[in-house]
Amino acid sequence: MILHKLKRENMSNRLSSYQCTCNVGLKPFTLFLKFVLSNMRMFRIFIVISTLNLICATFVYSETQLLTYFKDTEYELNVYKIKGISPGPTLMIIGGIQGDEPGGYLSADLYADMALEKGSLIVVPRANLLSIIKHRRLINKDMNRQFSITAKQHSYEDKVVEILEELITESDYLLNLHEGSGFYSDHWENSMINPMRFGQSIIADTDQYKTKDGRTLRLGNIARTVAANVNNRIENSGHHFKFNNHRTFDNNTKHPEQRRSATYFALSYHDIPAFGIETSKEIHNIETKIKYQTMIINEFIKQLGLISPNPKITLERPALKYMIVSVNGADKIVRNSEILRVNIGDIISISKVEANYPRGLTVDILEKGNLSDLHKNFELTKPLKAIVRKDGVNCGQIKININDINGTGKKLPKEYKLKSIREDITI
Repeated sequence: MILHKLKRENMSNRLSSYQCTCNVGLKPFTLFLKFVLSNMRMFRIFIVISTLNLICATFVYSETQLLTYFKDTEYELNVYKIKGISPGPTLMIIGGIQGDEPGGYLSADLYADMALEKGSLIVVPRANLLSIIKHRRLINKDMNRQFSITAKQHSYEDKVVEILEELITESDYLLNLHEGSGFYSDHWENSMINPMRFGQSIIADTDQYKTKDGRTLRLGNIARTVAANVNNRIENSGHHFKFNNHRTFDNNTKHPEQRRSATYFALSYHDIPAFGIETSKEIHNIETKIKYQTMIINEFIKQLGLISPNPKITLERPALKYMIVSVNGADKIVRNSEILRVNIGDIISISKVEANYPRGLTVDILEKGNLSDLHKNFELTKPLKAIVRKDGVNCGQIKININDINGTGKKLPKEYKLKSIREDITI
């Protein structure tokens, strides 16, 4: 596919950190090494050359790059680029662009650890971190209605969308994961099952699309094939997926707001086939919604020719293990529910959080900073509480108490007692 890529020179200024890892399979190397040792004298030169070639081929199995934008802000954006050993199409997966749809961002998160034999993935599990923390669809404005806008106003949503637009141009296909109300049907059945509902549907902006270089993208055929294959494995026929053509390009479309969406931007500006995957908000079991999302994603991966193992669905209850708290530059390990005692005027900073999930974690020091207080310095003037949340759900906390006043051993006055100004956020 010929992509008309947008280049922005200031992209590097927003990129805060970069990490690279490789997933390796060693069994072929072990077997070959045994052969090498048993034939060392006869094939010394041949063996050395062959061994080096095999090591290179074996160790470059699957490469994952982590790019972090707007680090340590409330809208920190983590992007995972996964490259397989063999070339193939690049699929981009976006989750959490609207923070009240956990089925989307929890499903996308499963693919950040994917290893690929063929093709590439760009995974953005939490596009709108602040709205996820607050469990709200939007904060200032709907992030999925800010694409294709030339005169952006530079809210945090605009900054994130600029990055997403750049990433979309690097892909060949786009999946935007959502939860929708009710159940989509191409005909009216009742108020919850009708053409204006989104749930359990694969949305595209048109059935067929003519690209700028004359190709025809048959989005409807792709969506119908994926839905049919997945529906064969869903026992509840009421939960079957359907193709939902929004006809966004038509003058009389019922969904003109979609012209500012990520999928419309990908298709109309860059000829990239793009789909919105909507599980129903009326399905209240989160495990079921994640199961359906991953079934759809895996079927797209299969149809696009990417080769990968399916992700493991892990839904343990989020639990904090410990934090590393710096007190005047000295690190202390504080486990979940423990109390850290310090003195008035001490400078504290939380440098690390360890939980049973590696991603989606934020620290909120109540009455200080904002909802994302990792790596920030605070002077202690009264007792504090630090709460850890995983995607906005409380998963642990520590208390930071003050020993005494001026070393006198006297108890703290009542006004030092902690009073939280925020309510716990739960789903």
